[in-house]
Amino acid sequence: MDFRDKVSGFPNAPGIYRFLSRGRIVYIGKSKRLRSRVSSYFHGRDGRSKILVMMQNIDDVEIIECDTHLEARMLEYRQIQEYKPIYNSQYISDRKAHYFDITGDQRILELKTKGEIGPFLGHRIWRDFAEDLSRIFPINYENGTFDFEYHVLPKRMDAAEIEATTEAIRGILTSRLMGEMLKSVCHKLMMEASFELRFERASYFKGLIRYLDLLERNLFDKQDFLKNRYVLKDGEYLFYIANGKVLAKGKDVEVQDFIKRCRDLKEDDVEFSDELVQIVYSELSSPDVELFDSKFFDGLASG
Repeated sequence: MDFRDKVSGFPNAPGIYRFLSRGRIVYIGKSKRLRSRVSSYFHGRDGRSKILVMMQNIDDVEIIECDTHLEARMLEYRQIQEYKPIYNSQYISDRKAHYFDITGDQRILELKTKGEIGPFLGHRIWRDFAEDLSRIFPINYENGTFDFEYHVLPKRMDAAEIEATTEAIRGILTSRLMGEMLKSVCHKLMMEASFELRFERASYFKGLIRYLDLLERNLFDKQDFLKNRYVLKDGEYLFYIANGKVLAKGKDVEVQDFIKRCRDLKEDDVEFSDELVQIVYSELSSPDVELFDSKFFDGLASG
């Protein structure tokens, strides 16, 4: 089937697209520009092997237009959870919220769908973080100082080392300051390894610093995000966000008037999964949106 005429009529606007095979939805994606994105599939610009196989069996494509990219992302997530398309299987598993549990044994950390510390999206990246972190076990933290050594392979620990490492890791995952201190030590060790031409070790510490940066953004910065209110402005549309949830949407209205209209909304009345909260949180850093944070709210109240 030639889809060129159908796709050429799609709007170049935000939304989701759905590929069908024999009437069944097999893949769902989102885009800021639907026509351009869907067209790319039919011109071979997506070289992923699973997509090449999928396109050989597609017999229809549908779109749902959205007002903003944020709404497209949330709709994509909800529809993938509802339809569970076969070619989105990796997305379904990897984008599910996971938590770290402190195990108290050799593993120290275990990534689970329910646990103490989180949530984190992206199973693989946080699994890799836990595995990389284990290469500096055992860790001892005492009097504001970390003491550890790098191992090519994880070292087996005795009971005392497990206890000390457990406490150190718990601190890193619950204290922004301890995470920053560990990052500083890793930076020093990275520079020393580079100077000594020990590039494998230097590369390891560079990677661990990136993981610690990611931990800070996805744990501590997000905790701050969940405590505050925001208005996100995307073009002519406004979104009122509290406790990570989108509570209201407005169009062609002044920010101040929109805030006054939404002040009494209760986040408990809105169902929002951890995954949707993460989508909203990540959208705040988009260069395409304007953000009004708690400082703006405070200024409005004092005015």
